[in-house]
This record gives sequence, C-alpha cells and structure tokens, in this order.
Amino acid sequence: MSERKKFQTGELLKKLPPSPITLSEQAGKIYLEEGKKLVQERLLKASDLFTLAQYANEAATYFHCSEEANKGTLVVELHNKVTASNHYRKLAETALKNMLALADRLGMSPRSRYALKGYTAFKEEEDIW
Repeated sequence: MSERKKFQTGELLKKLPPSPITLSEQAGKIYLEEGKKLVQERLLKASDLFTLAQYANEAATYFHCSEEANKGTLVVELHNKVTASNHYRKLAETALKNMLALADRLGMSPRSRYALKGYTAFKEEEDIW
C-alpha cells in the first residue's frame, strides 16, 4: 500500500517516519521519543503524525518558556515603569494547555488510551453481578 493510501486510511504505523514538518532540535527529540512509545503501544496512525509533530512543538515551547519564566520574577517592570506579569509564564501556560489537549488526542493518558482502543471505563451492571 502506498504511503499516501496509508495516510488516508489511518492505518496503524509499525515504524515512526520522519516528522512531516520542520521542528526545532528539542521538539524533534520529543517527536522521536513520544512517537516511538505510541508506535510500540500500537496507538499511532499515519493520520496522527501532524498531531504528534504539533504536540512536540508545544512541549518544546512549554519547556523553553518555563525555563525562561523561572529565571525571572512573576512580575516584570516594563520600560515605561508599568508592571506586568512575566509573559513567559503566560506562554508556558498556553503551551501546556495545548500540549495536554493534543496528548489526549494521541492516547498519551490512560483514559484516552482506553477510548482509542475501544474500551469503556464502566461495565454494564449485569456484567458485574
């Protein structure tokens, strides 16, 4: 089956291909690390590659902005003597929110893995008794 056909059908991947978009060095490492885990767990489809790349991008942004926010204070003084909250903190919070939403779509949490594999969290009452 051609690569294009695999992408269109959403076939599960057996091997992680290169990222479909250009990523920073840190994001590239995250893409490879998380992608290999998802392939091993049989959760990564060809149609999820862009989502995985975006997850890696958001994770790298989160780590960078968190690092920068921790270097400074929570409140910064701007050039016109006005105080404002550290902008790296807000960027990190936004990146984290995006990262968590993308992680759920990829099956990176136990709850989302169950949903992707077709399991239900609760059995019918008659199955229990």
